[in-house]
Amino acid sequence: MKGYLREDGRKGIRNVVVVAYLIECARHVASEIAAGFPGDDVHVIGFPGCFPNDYGFDMMSKLCTHPNVGAVLLVSLGCEGFNRGGLGQVVAASGRAVETLVIQENGGTSSSIDKGRSWVQGARAELDAQSP
Repeated sequence: MKGYLREDGRKGIRNVVVVAYLIECARHVASEIAAGFPGDDVHVIGFPGCFPNDYGFDMMSKLCTHPNVGAVLLVSLGCEGFNRGGLGQVVAASGRAVETLVIQENGGTSSSIDKGRSWVQGARAELDAQSP
């Protein structure tokens, strides 16, 4: 089977960039980032909670390190209780490129969308250069 070998030995048949919102308030920004890449295997996933949640952390960890995921952009509003640093560490430890975008630290919605699209464009270019 052709695929993308991950550091944990699993193979993905796709090489998706995931844009993951960590609170419902960041969903719009995550969706707008991904909307800039129609048909380019950029997917939005997310957790709507605003509080520390072990189940949410576990699910997001599993989704962000799925074998079909090649890179992850975490989108945070900045005030939520979700452990974005811990999730970033989980993703980085899996060998995937990861970036955390905090809307409140990046000048709001428009600048965060621009910055996010720039990061996704670079990640998408790196993944597209890989051969299965």
